[in-house]
Amino acid sequence: MTTRSKTTTHTLGSLGLAALVVSALASRPAAAAEPTERAPAATRAKSYRHAPVTLWLAPHVGTGGMATGTLKTNLAVSLGASAYARLEGVDVGVGASWVTEAMRGVQTTAGFNFVGADVRGAQISVGANVALDRVSGAQVSSGVNVGPAIGGAQIGLVNIGGQVSGAQVGLVNIGRRVKGTQIGLVNVAEDSSAPLGLFNLIKNGQQHLALWASDSAPLNLGLKLGGRYVYAVLAAGLETSDGKKRWLAGFGMGGHIPLSERFYLETDLLHWHVNEDEAWTDGQNALTTLRLVGGYRLHRRFSLFAGPTLNLLVTSVGGGEGFGLIRGARLTADGSATTVRLWPGFSAGFQI
Repeated sequence: MTTRSKTTTHTLGSLGLAALVVSALASRPAAAAEPTERAPAATRAKSYRHAPVTLWLAPHVGTGGMATGTLKTNLAVSLGASAYARLEGVDVGVGASWVTEAMRGVQTTAGFNFVGADVRGAQISVGANVALDRVSGAQVSSGVNVGPAIGGAQIGLVNIGGQVSGAQVGLVNIGRRVKGTQIGLVNVAEDSSAPLGLFNLIKNGQQHLALWASDSAPLNLGLKLGGRYVYAVLAAGLETSDGKKRWLAGFGMGGHIPLSERFYLETDLLHWHVNEDEAWTDGQNALTTLRLVGGYRLHRRFSLFAGPTLNLLVTSVGGGEGFGLIRGARLTADGSATTVRLWPGFSAGFQI
């Protein structure tokens, strides 16, 4: 049976606000099949009032009416805030979108998105996305994303997830068990396969203090923070040659490959800024080092490592003569403003 579409004007006397109610198709409760036996109330299928298109000024002010707890919609448009039980389509709003049950589709608002059950699709907002069950898809915002289980991606300023299979990309990423990658300034997790950041605080990952010597600097100290297979290095070094005092500030990323219970391989790329006879050298004086080291774990908290390196110096300081034990081959012409040198070297030390 077909019911003609209606247009109704709701008047809120106490607030003096009139809302124009427009519906593309009339809303009516979904017809439930008559059961052959009377089922207990707890096991009966919930009956929803289906409105394919809903327009909102605020919850209970719009075509959704008062029974938002049983309302299912395919397209919701709001100027303020919308609220309903299920979304199977698209919600476009300015303020907030509040779905008490599951969502299949896309929530996109300038403010806040909330889903009380699982999400299959995407939540996109400027402010915050919150889901109380699994997200199969993406949460994207310029603010905060929250979900207990993520199968896809969280992209925002702050991402908070429980079990994550996919990626977290933001300034701060917090997860429990992350099978995938975290890319940010700060990454926090119990387990994380590939955290890429300046500070990786992984409970079951790597937290090591390393001391080593190299052909470029006889004394280097580094802090390694990361997951089981990927880590970041914050490092500093000291070097004196040609009557000059140099200190090096470095950052790098690397990979850890366990070979057995005690043996492992690591390769990392470190980028150093070299400061000569002053607290900070403004001119270009950059050393890039690619390392490949083998390690042997003497104890759970103590290991030795050593291996070859490949070094590239790009400098406009000190005439380009280089420093350290091996000055390397000059790749630029004499008299050029910037000198490039390349050479093989070594690195050896221990970590705790």
